[in-house]
Amino acid sequence: MNYPEAEPRGILLIKIQINLGNSHIIRGDWELARTAFEMALEVLGEKPNDDLRARIFHNISIVHTGQKEYSEAHNYLEKTLDYSEKTHNLYLKSLSYLEESGIKCEQGDLNSATALATTAFHTFAEMGDRVSMADAYKTFGIINRQRANYESALSFFENSKKINEDYNNYLNLGQTLLEMALLYQKLNDKTKAKELVNDAIECFKQIESDTRVSLALQTIELKH
Repeated sequence: MNYPEAEPRGILLIKIQINLGNSHIIRGDWELARTAFEMALEVLGEKPNDDLRARIFHNISIVHTGQKEYSEAHNYLEKTLDYSEKTHNLYLKSLSYLEESGIKCEQGDLNSATALATTAFHTFAEMGDRVSMADAYKTFGIINRQRANYESALSFFENSKKINEDYNNYLNLGQTLLEMALLYQKLNDKTKAKELVNDAIECFKQIESDTRVSLALQTIELKH
């Protein structure tokens, strides 16, 4: 019987560190995530594996975005895109576009945010990746909320919410519920906003993220 060849020890260690870092991202433990990804990069060194390098750079960009270090996040997204082009990784390229779109939202560049999110969404739709489509719907909701197109924003958020519920994706569901809460806050419906914050907190408890629970309360300035 022929058994698949085991991965080299270094590559296996890199993947373990990436998975560890991703688990810290889910919980919002940014510094622990950064340490894991930096260790993965150190082990990778000069090894000719551009696909892994691109994945690590993308994850580091998420850490910087989570800490609102947008310039650093952008720099790592540029690196991710460079290596994604080399490896023809359209999926990772699209994830990077969506991440950059979120940064553009924070910076108020809504036209660029829309263009980036639209490009990413088309790729996700062609791939049938509904989870990533849900993330794009959330971004479209944020863009429309910032443009005061509240009805459109709510429709996009509802699409994101439905998909994330279907997949029990508690992290993304919680994030979408928080964005919806901010929308209802703008509509001066504090009761609905508080209800959504509480629902988001329950999602974050499912992934055992005290950090995200705390940030949820701070973001909306409501008491649980």
